[in-house]
Amino acid sequence: MKSFQQLIKAEVSISIPDDMILINKVELEELIDKADQAESNGYAKMDEFEKLCAREKTWIKNNLFKDPNFLEQFDMSNNNEKGFVRFPRYQNDGYRFKRKQMIDFVNNDLQNWM
Repeated sequence: MKSFQQLIKAEVSISIPDDMILINKVELEELIDKADQAESNGYAKMDEFEKLCAREKTWIKNNLFKDPNFLEQFDMSNNNEKGFVRFPRYQNDGYRFKRKQMIDFVNNDLQNWM
């Protein structure tokens, strides 16, 4: 038995609601990359803080994050000017650090906590 291929051409119209747009995948990926870069310019994650401090996460948690004086001064939720650490708020959330203040802390204050 011989098989054969058929080619059918069809025109399809799709209406897009006014509150939505159609964007190609390349443009979407570029927008996502730009958003990620903008976020990373302002905030850092724990791995970057570890590298700057030259300390492991365990040391940071035990020697900084468990110290009430550190928390009072540097926890963002305390609404003070020097606050640069945002602690995880839910399961699988990570630490976030305001990059500029984090660098200032490492350069100027970290030695006081060692």
